[in-house]
Amino acid sequence: MLVAGFYLAGGLEFLEYKLIDFRFLVAPRQATEQVIVVDIDTTSLRELGVWPWPRAYHAKVLDTLLAAGARRIAFDIDFSSRSTAKDDRAFAEALKRGAGRVVLPIFKQFDPAAADKQATTLTFPLAAFAKHADLGFVNVRPEIDGLVRRMALDDEWKGTTLPTMVAALAPVEFQGTGMFYIDFGILPETIPRISYARVLNGAVDPDLFAGKDIIVGTTAIELGDQLAVPLYRAASGSIVQASAYESLVQGRDLRRVAVIPILVFALLLALIVGPELAALSWRQGLGVLAVVSGGGVGTALALELFLPVLLDVTPWLLVPVGSYLLGLVATIDRQTLRLALASLTATHRRAVIMDLVGNSFDGVIIVGAGGVIDMFNQAAERLFERPASEVIGAKIGILFPPSPDGRDDEGARIAGVIESGDSNTLPIGMREIGGRRKDGTAFEMELTVSEYRLKTENRSAAKRRSRHHEAFVFTVRDITERKRAEENKRCHQAELAHVQRLSTIGEMAAEMAHEINQPFGAIAAYAEGCMHRSRNQKLKQDELYLAVESISEQAQRAGNIINQIRGYVRKAEALKPGVDVNNAVEDAAGFFGGGIRVDETIMWLDLAESLPTVQANPLQIQQVILNLAWNGIEAMNGNGPQPRQLSIRTSRPNGKFIEIAVQDTGPGIPTDVQDHVFDPFFTTKSDGLGMGLSISRSIVNDHGGQLWCAPSNERGTIFRFTLPVEAQVAN
Repeated sequence: MLVAGFYLAGGLEFLEYKLIDFRFLVAPRQATEQVIVVDIDTTSLRELGVWPWPRAYHAKVLDTLLAAGARRIAFDIDFSSRSTAKDDRAFAEALKRGAGRVVLPIFKQFDPAAADKQATTLTFPLAAFAKHADLGFVNVRPEIDGLVRRMALDDEWKGTTLPTMVAALAPVEFQGTGMFYIDFGILPETIPRISYARVLNGAVDPDLFAGKDIIVGTTAIELGDQLAVPLYRAASGSIVQASAYESLVQGRDLRRVAVIPILVFALLLALIVGPELAALSWRQGLGVLAVVSGGGVGTALALELFLPVLLDVTPWLLVPVGSYLLGLVATIDRQTLRLALASLTATHRRAVIMDLVGNSFDGVIIVGAGGVIDMFNQAAERLFERPASEVIGAKIGILFPPSPDGRDDEGARIAGVIESGDSNTLPIGMREIGGRRKDGTAFEMELTVSEYRLKTENRSAAKRRSRHHEAFVFTVRDITERKRAEENKRCHQAELAHVQRLSTIGEMAAEMAHEINQPFGAIAAYAEGCMHRSRNQKLKQDELYLAVESISEQAQRAGNIINQIRGYVRKAEALKPGVDVNNAVEDAAGFFGGGIRVDETIMWLDLAESLPTVQANPLQIQQVILNLAWNGIEAMNGNGPQPRQLSIRTSRPNGKFIEIAVQDTGPGIPTDVQDHVFDPFFTTKSDGLGMGLSISRSIVNDHGGQLWCAPSNERGTIFRFTLPVEAQVAN
């Protein structure tokens, strides 16, 4: 009686529709290709440019289809309003030429002007069009699940019965009227679709349309003619019409079996199968339910495969299920069942949690009130080298003793806060701290502290009280190897930068040799002059003094150049506060002579005044400037008669950064190369390693700045990099 009531009230329709859709899914069918959809699709909208299209387009398409031998043509397009007189006349004449072979749509809709909100009105095509065409309704109605499932064969208006567009188009005569269910097992992708623009432009073989029925309608989503349908979520109105047409011509206009036979068979199940289910064990009952359910679904599927019939099976499924549940509840005490289920659920949940925590790769420590350790998993035992039996019940501070030097006391501070009960000051989240194992060995750990408040209730006859208990979860991970790897990476990067500096010096060897030869040549000339005058006894005391003084100056100059090279190739220093960027630029420019010609290159320094100092490694900053300057000089080797100018400028574009710009007048960097110049091992030089710019960017990034390049407004390339005035450097 309960199932029958729900079924008659429509409460089982949603489940029944799901079973119908399942049968459509497992029994797909191919379309007959008797109907073709001429598609007003996105491609046609893009090619033809405007919407709505001139009706002369529809006239041309209609004439094309008629000339190709199409049997009947249906337009799923509104023709109730006028357009231009010329276009309307052209379409009317085309309809006249196809008289008896064209179907135009009628739209039934609510009348907004009527006092009765349920009053409807019809929208007909213009009279000039209607008199040369058959008319058919195109309205569809969604079911209670919001999906379009049925199509009518006809509809009534003021005592007059008119066919629907599908019924008027199909080449078969129908017995009876009313609604039928569309067979959505017919695959919509097997329905032929041809773009409207192709038909309009004559780009389709006319033989495709010979003897076929045509639906001209919209499928472009932007035109909004989309309907919610089973299986496919949404489909255009013309595809739904074509699916309904295919259902008719294939004899798949599905009808639901009457209610009475369904309920009679459900009643027999309740009387025959119900008592048997109540007498079976729960395992046997589940087996019988599976057989009955499978038999009901299989019967409906088999019937639907051979006949256009939809058999409702939800009552046949729910009656045995209800009988089984009633029998189960009658044989088991409700309270016992509830307690058993609760105990089973709690035991299972606790077992799952304990298994997950116990086998976790990370150390997990659960700390209760007062900082007492309640749980200590196997990973924590390995990490701290302490057995769980030793620490469970002890205070959390046992795992985080104060360090001898006082530097790694973060863990001890957290433990103290928890033990004191003042968790409001506890820093929740992840941090990296130092830890110690039982034997005193130090290691690096990643510690995450999470706080939970567990609510418990204390019931009594007089009142009910709620209390909150705090619990903390410590998640610990050994990061010693990761820290070692990070340190190795930093050392490797420093070594790589050092090698790159040596490579740069090698590339500049010729220029540096020229610089060193000048003071050595001067020393040799002065010494030779002194010796010559001394042999001829013409050397005066004041001339000897001047010569020795010049020799000393040139020797100091050569020594300065050598010291500069030695300083550049030495190992990297730590960051120094108060580095003057202009001094770093001048020191780097000193390798080229600072404002003199190098290989016919003019170097200019444009240094802003009163720049603040930065925290930086001066040697690495010089390396970046020298790399960029040397790249600029090499880029100008192919300039020919063009001037070779290299400028280095410093500025402060805002209060946070200092900017250094290196600009050359070379041919510039090609656009397809510009995005890769900072990639490791990418080079355009035949003898280059491709590491200079990559290392330079790493150096600048480590200093908290940025390095990038861009084409110059006139000629060449500008490389810019920034350094923060107050650097926040990780290392």
